[in-house]
Amino acid sequence: MKNIFLFIATCFIFIISIPLNAQVGLSGHYKSMTASGWEDIIATYNVENSNNMVPLKNGYSISLDYWFRLKNKRVEFLPEVNYSAFSNDNNSLSTNFYSFFANVNLYFLDFDGDCDCPTFGKEGPSLKKGLHFQISPGLSYIQKSVNLFALSQSQSGLAFNVGVGLGYDMGFSDFFTLTPIVKYYFYPGHNWPDFDVTLNGRAFNGEPGNTTPLTHFTAGVRLGFRFDKLGRRW
Repeated sequence: MKNIFLFIATCFIFIISIPLNAQVGLSGHYKSMTASGWEDIIATYNVENSNNMVPLKNGYSISLDYWFRLKNKRVEFLPEVNYSAFSNDNNSLSTNFYSFFANVNLYFLDFDGDCDCPTFGKEGPSLKKGLHFQISPGLSYIQKSVNLFALSQSQSGLAFNVGVGLGYDMGFSDFFTLTPIVKYYFYPGHNWPDFDVTLNGRAFNGEPGNTTPLTHFTAGVRLGFRFDKLGRRW
């Protein structure tokens, strides 16, 4: 909870300090995560200790981005700072992701259009102007913790990822846009050092199960604000 308040406070300070021509977005997402290597270790621990320790699955994220675009093509850039959190049912396992994503939106149905988006001051079908494909390469700083009975361990490290998504801009005014979006993120591999030894007291089957690919599936909304449009037509 402390991390959430810190992130929100940072976003608030950023928003009140931005120039009046800035174009920013706030996002919130539900997330699900898979980590096959860690889940195998947890499953082994559950079998041997008869403990219902649900793997890390569901979480949430909040983020802040800054929007700009190419002048003559429907390609938009939204560099984003993101905080994501996952935990199991009893909070004995948790992971926190502090991420930077270099989002790129491609409006494949209107690539050569002259829409002054992400709002819709121009005439034309909204689906054509609003539907877009998003690519999101990024870098995450990941904090991982175990707190179970007498067991306590914390680890952290960096991991690269790539994400792809599909979104749809709904412009309510020149100032405000709502964008539902679904995304999939893939981390090729991330290590949780000695996770198997911490839970099971030994190396997991003699294999490097502490390193695992990570995947995130997300669904949420972005609220876009164009302060350069304040005072214009709503």
